[in-house]
Amino acid sequence: MQVLRAAQRAHLFAGAMAACAVALAGAPTALAQPADKTIKIIYPFPAGSAGDTLSRVAANYMQAKLGRSVVVENRSGAGGITGIRSVVASDGDGSILLVAPSATVTMIPIYNPDAGYDAKKDLKPISHLVSQDLALGVGPALPAKSLKELIEIVRKDPSKGSYGTPGAGSSLHLIGVKLGQVADIKMVPVHYRGASLALNDVIAGQLPMILSPMPDQIEQHRAGKVRILVTAGAQRSSFLDNVPTLTESGIDINAMGWFAAFAPAALSNDLAEKYAKLFTEAVQQPESKVILNNIGFIPVGTAPAVLQALVNRDLSFWAPIFKSSGFRN
Repeated sequence: MQVLRAAQRAHLFAGAMAACAVALAGAPTALAQPADKTIKIIYPFPAGSAGDTLSRVAANYMQAKLGRSVVVENRSGAGGITGIRSVVASDGDGSILLVAPSATVTMIPIYNPDAGYDAKKDLKPISHLVSQDLALGVGPALPAKSLKELIEIVRKDPSKGSYGTPGAGSSLHLIGVKLGQVADIKMVPVHYRGASLALNDVIAGQLPMILSPMPDQIEQHRAGKVRILVTAGAQRSSFLDNVPTLTESGIDINAMGWFAAFAPAALSNDLAEKYAKLFTEAVQQPESKVILNNIGFIPVGTAPAVLQALVNRDLSFWAPIFKSSGFRN
């Protein structure tokens, strides 16, 4: 796969979306709502991350396909809770949608009874958009070249065991906790409002390491500013096949992240199916695949029922891990 620099990727993104607009002009898809009402895709984290790029790929495709305004709105705060609450509280007329990562949707309500939403009751599943590898990366403050070296360094100097996460209670947070338990080292989570903020501190040498979705690290890894030591999936990432998994490195953890589209629970089933088709088309466009692959996403696209099954599985998987970790909000 061709490695694109940031400027090249931005140029490709603009060109791809323009091509979509031309190709789809004059072929609008009907939705049962006022045609002049702007559709907002809420992304509950700051702009600039991989998930934000995914949201904008979908919005640009949908705008071209529908022939109406579709915008991305970044409503960050409280580890993603602020944005999701705003979606849950909105009307189910299809004008407000959500693109969010698995941890924000499924994990936060497990440990935080004040989150204000329940993944099963308050959100209508639309489509599982992409999957992503989770990764542990280190910066200049930690000269480890492998997980084994990292463990040895932290064992000798516990101050090197701090790791950034995209938020308290995320799967990345718990992977770090589990790593500390299995390796018998002190792993101290430092929680940020999104992975990009944590990554900046790692690159600057103010934080030894980061556990985050691989797409948020991959460009900096390719540029030599961080080193991804391991990924957390069952198999090596197709984007970094020279990087071992945690399991290969002696830590029995298998976990993948995902992003999906949701709506308020009141959205009709018919409209959910129509949106699922649009979102699936958006991530499966050849131009979209290039953009998403280049930042480490694996495009999927599913029907609402498939996403609901995924949500149910994650809730069953993570709940006992939270209980054993002792984590409380």
